[in-house]
Amino acid sequence: MSEGMGQEPSLPFLQLRDVAVAYRPGEWALQGISFEAERGELVSLLGPSGCGKTTTLRVMAGFIPVQRGYVTIGGRDYTNVPPNRRNIGLVFQSYALFPHLTVFENVAFGLRLRHLGAAEIGRRVGEALRMVGLEGLDQRLPGQLSGGQQQRVALARAIVIRPQLLLLDEPLSNLDARLRVEMRGELRRVQRRLGVTMVYVTHDQSEAMALSDRVIVMRDGRIEQIGTPEEVYRRPGTLFVAQFMGFSNRFRAQVIGLEESQGVPGERLATVAFPGGRMRVRASSRLHPGRHVTVAFRPDAARLTTPGGEPGLRGPILLRIFQGGTVHYTVRTPAGELAAEVPAEQATWGEGDAVEVAVEPDAALAFEEA
Repeated sequence: MSEGMGQEPSLPFLQLRDVAVAYRPGEWALQGISFEAERGELVSLLGPSGCGKTTTLRVMAGFIPVQRGYVTIGGRDYTNVPPNRRNIGLVFQSYALFPHLTVFENVAFGLRLRHLGAAEIGRRVGEALRMVGLEGLDQRLPGQLSGGQQQRVALARAIVIRPQLLLLDEPLSNLDARLRVEMRGELRRVQRRLGVTMVYVTHDQSEAMALSDRVIVMRDGRIEQIGTPEEVYRRPGTLFVAQFMGFSNRFRAQVIGLEESQGVPGERLATVAFPGGRMRVRASSRLHPGRHVTVAFRPDAARLTTPGGEPGLRGPILLRIFQGGTVHYTVRTPAGELAAEVPAEQATWGEGDAVEVAVEPDAALAFEEA
């Protein structure tokens, strides 16, 4: 693609196609990364440390050259455009504020580099500070601000240049839990008001769920799954994604039967057998009878009952932990130790009591073993 090509109406605003990055020969940090984002969309890159999230962000910013593939923004090929020629806003984990400059000067820094006049700088800085709720703090130094206020300054500095793309790398990780939740709402509000395309890097599943239009789950420099927050949360496509999205209960089983689901067209239910019993679960791939699978489900999908009827996932309670609105149970079953999160008003069992762990078929997934 040429650098000066015009934008075609059918093209997504942001595109990465088959992007590969190697820091050393044969050691790939990214392998074939391809995704796109529409104008005004908020996309999160989600995954554990070292999976390639920040490297992907730095490729978009122009800080890291690619060995293969290309990046387009607004229909223009940006693959080899230097960072200072990309109209991109950046918010880092550390905020990277200048400690000796006031809030006003920190936010105005990018505008001064663009040689705007004093009146225009003052107008734009004031507008950006109002947008992030920092009116009246323009003459303070960063050291006189709270962590949440510093994060807002970094956001104001990024949006004041009116970027066509806004990139954020774990911007809330240094805040306490209450502030993180508060700032999620602020980020979403500002992004919606600006209508800017945003790519957000995080390892926090709840953060990605709360903020994103779409979530891209990454692992070892590759993309595992792309989908809406609901799709990724409820229909993880691989065992890795399921584990990352909280399907922490896992045990081995064998498929002994398959049937079409009555609830979701094209989806199947598998009957699986395990030591001590059997159960019905959603089949996440094209399974066949006789295949060995890993069954996974979330602790909050588990329902505890008094044992009765056919044998199943039953056994003694090893651990009971009160957590306010819920009680966390650990139960020893023939399939292994399983966790259950039970509403406190229903948590009548104590340690040593025998219970059965029941799971609705729609809440458990069967993944074929590699």
